[in-house]
Amino acid sequence: MLRNFFRKYMLVCLSVFLFLIWICFCDNNSVVKRYILNSKISDLEEQCEDYSRKISADSTSISEIKKSNVNLEKYARERYYMKRDNEEIFIIVE
Repeated sequence: MLRNFFRKYMLVCLSVFLFLIWICFCDNNSVVKRYILNSKISDLEEQCEDYSRKISADSTSISEIKKSNVNLEKYARERYYMKRDNEEIFIIVE
């Protein structure tokens, strides 16, 4: 009976099989490409969250620097190794 069914509907079964293969692997919206794109989307969303955290941290440090000249001088000395005329700076690298 199964053999009779297969003979009768062999073309239909083959067509459906080829259609499924086409949809899963060869189409522009294939399952494989959708998986790859979804993984890229999740990576980009994580990067977006990281950048948002960095932006908030930088904006708080900018607001602290703008509050007083002492903080601005401290930032310039730490970040850009600026010094006064009568000072010497020794940088120790560990």
